Formats: sequence, structure tokens, C-alpha cells
Amino acid sequence: MEKTANPTSGVAVGGTVTYTVVVTNSGNVTVSDITLEDTLVTLPDAKKAIGTLTPGGTKTITYTYTVTQGDVDAGKIDNIATATGKDPKGNKISTSDDAEVTTVAAEPALKLEVTPNPDSGVSVGDIVTYTAVITNTGNVTVSNIVLDDSLVTISEEPFTLGPGETKTITYKYTATQDDVNAGEIKNTATATGKDPGNNNVTASDDAVVTTVPAAPEVTVTKAANKVRDLVAGDIVEYTITVRNSGNVTISEIEVKDILVSFTGDGGFINSLAPGESKKIIYNYTVTQADQNAGKIVNTATATGTAADGTQVTGRDTITVETRTTPTPPPGGGGNPPGGGGGNPPGGGGGNPAVAPAAPAPTTTIANPPTPTTIIDEPAPKAITAYWALINLICAILTALLSIIMLIRFFTRRKEEDEETGEEEKVQRKGALRIASIIPAIGAIIAFILTEDMSLPMQMVDKWTVLMIIILAIQVLVAIFANFRREDDDDEEEADATA
Repeated sequence: MEKTANPTSGVAVGGTVTYTVVVTNSGNVTVSDITLEDTLVTLPDAKKAIGTLTPGGTKTITYTYTVTQGDVDAGKIDNIATATGKDPKGNKISTSDDAEVTTVAAEPALKLEVTPNPDSGVSVGDIVTYTAVITNTGNVTVSNIVLDDSLVTISEEPFTLGPGETKTITYKYTATQDDVNAGEIKNTATATGKDPGNNNVTASDDAVVTTVPAAPEVTVTKAANKVRDLVAGDIVEYTITVRNSGNVTISEIEVKDILVSFTGDGGFINSLAPGESKKIIYNYTVTQADQNAGKIVNTATATGTAADGTQVTGRDTITVETRTTPTPPPGGGGNPPGGGGGNPPGGGGGNPAVAPAAPAPTTTIANPPTPTTIIDEPAPKAITAYWALINLICAILTALLSIIMLIRFFTRRKEEDEETGEEEKVQRKGALRIASIIPAIGAIIAFILTEDMSLPMQMVDKWTVLMIIILAIQVLVAIFANFRREDDDDEEEADATA
């Protein structure tokens, strides 16, 4: 048997290969019941059954095969045809041949596209959703594909893609303060798989998300424990509070004060995150010159560096008042002791000699060394803070419902006594109405403790659910109180009828 193929190379998926098989009886006896089998193609009976061949007889059979992706992945098509018959004694006779066809060259390739949403204006705590689309752009199957990202760990099982197939994966990332400091979020995603030859196939893509514009700012607040009626020798405790009131980290902050010179790290703050603050506390001893001047004017300055190298400065001035030194009274005008008539002792008739008044003593107290204390302020609850309008509305409605129920409780209604004709005021029963004070007070306290109306406004925050629950409780109290009043009215009407 002889088997040939056409074409013998360069076939692609979907292409057709034509096989030609020539079976010849090369023996000296007749062979009967001859059949043909192929490992790739299921032959129809008309081609499968060759029948009988006498010595020297031949039979030619042709059939086609369609190339599959598995063939291209393997790089070749290798199949075997077998002819089987029987000799006159019934013995089995068989012969085989193969024909190898090579496919197009393997070109494994992947393509990765990553799209962020949103892609700009991101603040600390915002969530960026990344959508990654992986496509097999090659001509062979790529298996065991995994997706990695430089920012997050992606939980996705390995997968396989045939040529032209795609896979979409979404994952999320929460923006950090470091991202806002840098001004952008830059990440790289990489898809890696294996081709049929167990070689790595990779594809990468970068995505850049810009954050909110940097707004570095430092606020300095200076306070004193004594602000008036100070005299020389008094000790004033000054507190300098340095706060990062911007939206990026400020580092290498140097604090200066015109009254003192800080030594070592006494006036140095390594860094402050947005919303974070630190205090520097030191003592100052009032001098006679301060008292004579009537006041002590003191300015503190803090200068730091933002992440982009921008220098930012904040300052604050405080004035404390001192007690002015009284002027001593003028000397002379009196008689010296032991004398008379204005003459000095032992003398007579002349004007007395008046000694000049002694100058008031002046005391100068040098300032002792000024120890400093740096105190970390508690970090804010959120780097970017707001107050919620819905929470305010819930607090107002809760309190308003309580006020309405209390007014109705303390209002007396007039009832006409059918027998006497006299009016009497009947106080409504309303334990529930009085109890409505509890949710009202709770709502007000919750709003005061969780919201700061000096901050920017937004519609809701993490406390909104609590405020809605308190309002819902107050509404239920109002409903039950109304039902109780109607029941009381029905009972009074029944008593009156009876």
C-alpha cells in the first residue's frame, strides 16, 4: 500500500488535505474481503470496502481531511492508513502506510488591554475599577494563562484561549495617600500563558489614573495659658499646633518662634499626613522689658515640603498683655523728722535740703532653657471629611416629631358634659409621646458627635444608616401613640353612650 497527501505542508485551521491510497496485491494468491481504515478519517463503506484483488491487481481510493486547531497546535498532521484482507486459506493479511503533513508555523501571541474607571480626579479612599481584556492574537492555543497586576492580587483561576478567543477580568483598587502625593496611580498588568511547546507567552499593559490636584497647606495655631496681667518673672506656657490642612503629605517641617530658639529636634516634625497635627509646647519667662512694653507679641512659623518639592509655610501670632510698672511718687514737700518750721535740725530760717528720690529698682530675669514637648495629635477619622445633609434632615425630623407629639400631649381638649353642660379639660394619655424625647435627644447627640458642618457637604456618609434608623423608630412611636389616642377616644365615647 502507498499513501500520499496533497498539500504536504503549510496547512492552516480549516484547510483541506486530500489523501490518495493505492492498494496492490503484490503476492501470488488472491486476497479477498479487503477493507481500508484510517486513523484520522472515518471512511464510508463505499471507500472502506475494497473487495478482492488478484495477484498484481490494484485499487486506488481518495478522501479528504479538514485541518483542526489541534493539528496546528501540534505543528503537523500524522496519520496511518491500513488495508486488511484474507488469503485463500482464511489467513489475515494487512499492510500500512503513513503520510505526514506539516502545518503553518506556530505564532503564539497574547494581547492585553487594561482600562481604569475613573481615570482622573481620584481622592484618597476612592475605588478604581480596572477592566482587563486578554485576547489570543496568535494561531495556536495558549493555556494556563494567569493575570498579575503590580497594585493588587487578582483572584482568577488559570484559563485557556484558542486563537481569536478573549477573556475579560475586572478587579478593584483603593487609592491611598501615597497615590495622591504622587499625583497619579500607575500600574502594570501582565498576562502569562504557555504555548503548545510549553514556552511562555506574555502580554502587558500600563494604566495611568490621575488623582485630585495637589493642594499642600500648613496651618499654625498658637495659644498661651496666660494672656493678661503678666509681670516680670511669670512663666507663660505657649502651645504651637501645626496641622496639615492640605491634601498631600508634608515632610521635613521646621518650626520657628521669635521668642525662643529650638534646639535639636525640638522644632522639627518629620512629616504630617493630611488632617494630622502635632503640638509643640514650651515655657517662656516674662522679663522686665516685656512688662515695661505692656505686651508680648509672639509669632510662630512652620515651613515644610510637599511631595512635589513645593515649599509651604504657615504662621500665627499671639499677643499677651503685661501689667504696666507704676511711676514712683515725687519726693519733698514735707518736714524732715525732728525738725520744725521747715528748717533742718540744728539750723534755722533757711530752706530745707531735699534729697532726690531714689530710682525704682529694676529686676531682670533671664529666661531659663526652654524645654519643648512635641505631642502627636489624634489622627482625624477620615483624611477627606464631609458632613452629610441627609443626617441633618433625619435629626431635624426626629426632633420635630417629638415636639409635635409633646404639644399634642400637653394640649387639653374640651369635652361638653351632656348632662351638666360644663366643659372640662381632659389631659391626653401619652406615655409614648413623652418617650419620643429619647429618640429626639439621641438623634441630636448622634449628629453633633459625628458631623462637622464646617467641612464640605455631601448627601450621605457612614452614619446615615444610624440616623435613618433613629428616625424610623420615632415614626413608629408616633404611629403607636396615635393609635393609643384613638383607642382612648373610643373608650370615652363608649362611656359617654353608656
